[in-house]
Amino acid sequence: AGQSGLDGTLALDGTITGYAWTVNGRIVATTKATTITVPRGKTQRVRLTVTDNRGAKASLTRTVSSATTSPR
Repeated sequence: AGQSGLDGTLALDGTITGYAWTVNGRIVATTKATTITVPRGKTQRVRLTVTDNRGAKASLTRTVSSATTSPR
């Protein structure tokens, strides 16, 4: 399995008050930064949604893949 460290830094007009990390549509973390484990040879869609103190939301989605072989 591979891991990717992710840091939620999307800019909004206000102060960020909430974070929601989803992997394949399921919330996995509500912290600013998280680590996602991707099974070897698999691909997962990771989405970060942030909310600011005015209720505005912004989202960013990325596809994260893991190698099919281990590094030597």
